Amino acid sequence: MKKLLLSILAFATAVVSFAQVSFYVNPPSSNSGNYPVNTVFDLAEWGSPDMTDPANAVDDTLVIVQGVDSLGCDPLTNGTDINGQIALVWRGACEFGTKAFNAQNAGAIACIIVNNDPTQDPTSFTMLGGADGLNVTIPVAMIGTGVGQLLYDEIMAGNSVTAFLGNKFGYFANDIGIGQKDVLRARQFATPIGLAANDTEFSVPVGAWVFNFGSNAQTNVTLNAKVSLGANVLYDETSMPVASLASGDSVWIPLPTFSESSYTQDYYEMAYSISADAPDEFSDDNSLNADFMFTENEYTYATVDPATVLPVSKQYFQPSTFTSTFGNCIHFVDANASRKAALGLTFAATSTSGTSLADEIVAVEAYEWTDAVTDFNDPAFDISLINLLAAGEFTYTTDSQQVEVYMPVSEPLVLVDDKDYIFCVTSSSQNVFLGYDNSLDYDENIRGADLNGVLHGDGHTTTMVNNDNSFTPLGFGTDLTSGVMINMVDVIELGIEDNNKVQVENAFPNPANENITVLLNGLNGTATLTIVDIEGKVVANQTVNINNSQLTVDVRHLANGMYVFNLNLEDGKTSTFNVVVSK
Repeated sequence: MKKLLLSILAFATAVVSFAQVSFYVNPPSSNSGNYPVNTVFDLAEWGSPDMTDPANAVDDTLVIVQGVDSLGCDPLTNGTDINGQIALVWRGACEFGTKAFNAQNAGAIACIIVNNDPTQDPTSFTMLGGADGLNVTIPVAMIGTGVGQLLYDEIMAGNSVTAFLGNKFGYFANDIGIGQKDVLRARQFATPIGLAANDTEFSVPVGAWVFNFGSNAQTNVTLNAKVSLGANVLYDETSMPVASLASGDSVWIPLPTFSESSYTQDYYEMAYSISADAPDEFSDDNSLNADFMFTENEYTYATVDPATVLPVSKQYFQPSTFTSTFGNCIHFVDANASRKAALGLTFAATSTSGTSLADEIVAVEAYEWTDAVTDFNDPAFDISLINLLAAGEFTYTTDSQQVEVYMPVSEPLVLVDDKDYIFCVTSSSQNVFLGYDNSLDYDENIRGADLNGVLHGDGHTTTMVNNDNSFTPLGFGTDLTSGVMINMVDVIELGIEDNNKVQVENAFPNPANENITVLLNGLNGTATLTIVDIEGKVVANQTVNINNSQLTVDVRHLANGMYVFNLNLEDGKTSTFNVVVSK
């Protein structure tokens, strides 16, 4: 990618549309950011104000109505706590209008209803007012189950959380802002360190669209970006000032590319911030993070929890139109891919309200993508020539709702340099919904361009949806990033493992309830057995004896579920096999 130099900095402005309603959780909340919101309802049934009018916006503290188990269907008992603030209430048991009217009578200045079904997009249906709707004069909106649960957990932990609801354009006189979809970021959130030896193998384009939401023109608008590794600031660049940015306009501001001569397996904080001459009256959207990290062997576009090195899934979806199968998929290509082999995928799922994931089957798949053009911005872009290379099948033995689980493919897939792959988690069940991260957006990397048609990113697609074997290149939208993670291994290590790997001839009974007997061709002696559950936790580590190529393991201490048994002998030979415990 061409490096953008400050000495040749070019700005382009464009009029943008701000006639949209936002639900914005303000910093310093750990869940700060914009979330999908539904304020579209039949005004003939409601007395609520039109939220596309900036004059009707609200910005205040969120208060839970009597706890998540109380649905706000009766007069509220904690009215003094809600007075002058925004009521947070859960959907269910009574009409939307009744909930909002009770919140209004308790003094709430707005009512946010949390959807009770994680499988529904909160923006996809109409909220009817019912018997009390015309009596409601405060703003009413609905948010998704996932963000509602996050806010519930944060508030119940004793934190004060504020939020903005409404159309920001013109609400303040002086208000510039940036959004997740309008900044450049690393191509993926997590990159295996073995694919990023130096600046020739990894770099991050830097730049952002800055918007003037205020009613006043803004002068001397600047963009700053910092990249830090712990307390060490690696990159700190500020743009030349934009002399004037009119109300309702936006400006693209590029900065030099970030790169280092070497990288560390660690978490890198990338922080954007903007400023202008006038003090900003809504500074909560004047900064945001576009962090990334280097891992040992994990690759994903989703945010990664640095403590667990697992992807973060906050919402769960399936195509509403699928009839046979659907897949939550990600794109992988790398100039040094041959250093790695793909072992399997990590993912999370949930099921329709009132159902269980137990016995649901989910497939993991790796495809070769051979269409000639994979740049999304090329008119010839297509996803039609794909070949299945590897697969595996995961059966839920317990109701592991929204739990990250790992499933290997049948055989490690040695990757090829510069070859395009699509990795999918696929289901054929109408009850299964797969995990996505809504806290970051790769839109600018994929298709961002200024008024001169100059692309800011490289057209590299990230999240895809496979709907009945037809691929959608932007998935459900760039604001929903796949929660799928590719788990890899160094090819060198794979070779060592292959030379010492012993295949299991048989394991019976499987499922097991008391003991399982494993036949291992040619193995005898003492070994270490490590048992790992589907969440990746070690639940047992013991010394065992193999006699006459046979191992018997007592599983009565294990709860029902699927486990991975890892066997390591004194001579370096190993064996790995799956065991299901069912009592």
